[in-house]
Parts: sequence; structure tokens; C-alpha cells
Amino acid sequence: MDDLVQWLRAQLDDDERTAQAAAAGPWSTRWTGQEHELVAPARAYPIAEWTYAIATQEPEASAQRAECDTANADHIARHDPERVLCEINAKRQLLAEHAPRDGRCRVCAAHAYDSWTRFRAPCPTLRLLALPYADRPGYRDEWRP
Repeated sequence: MDDLVQWLRAQLDDDERTAQAAAAGPWSTRWTGQEHELVAPARAYPIAEWTYAIATQEPEASAQRAECDTANADHIARHDPERVLCEINAKRQLLAEHAPRDGRCRVCAAHAYDSWTRFRAPCPTLRLLALPYADRPGYRDEWRP
């Protein structure tokens, strides 16, 4: 029971260290010639860039940029360190709220329509919080929702 809580705290701590080591956000993307760049205001140069074989003259360049697949860069920009740290904070609050006491989750049990024993730890909320980390070492199949 407490193993899941300790393990999940360690995953959040690891994510926090990674986010704090990255360039401060907010991140965004921009076009510079043939390069689609991932940028952060705190850096003088792009975090990453993707080069496309497109025209260098307008209006052809704009039309061809619209056809480029920029989904990866857009996804990365959307999940900048500020957002990750905010999500970690929210997850830690949920973790604290749903941490087992006397072998049960009191939050889930308070909303139960049936038996108190249905919400033995780890509760469904903790299991769901851990699920995105299922590919990391130490995750146990018994924690799956």
C-alpha cells in the first residue's frame, strides 16, 4: 500500500528534477527560414530545430510551411517545464489527499455508496496517478486500475 505512495513520490521527484534542469518556459515554436524552432525566452538560441526542404521565398515558403508536420515540436512546446511543474504540484496534492490511513483511502471511502472495504489502499485515484509511469522500473502490475 505505502509502496505505491513512496514509488509515486519518487517518480514525481524525478520529473521535477528533469523539469527544473530544463530551460525555463513558456516554450513556443517559430519559423526562421526553413527551420521550425522550439524556443524559450530565457535562451538566446533555440532548444531544438527541425529543418524542412521548403522554398525560401514568399509566398511559396508560407504555403509550404503550412504543409509541414510540426506536431512533435508543438507537443513539446505545450509541455514546457512550467506546465510540468504545475502538474507535479497537482499530483502531489492528490497523492497527499488520497494517501492511505489505516489501510484505506478516506477520501474515496467518504464518497462510497457501498462497503468501506471497497476502498482498501491503494485507492483507484492513486492507481490512476501511477498509470502514466507504468513503463518505469519498479511499477507493479498489481497497481493497475
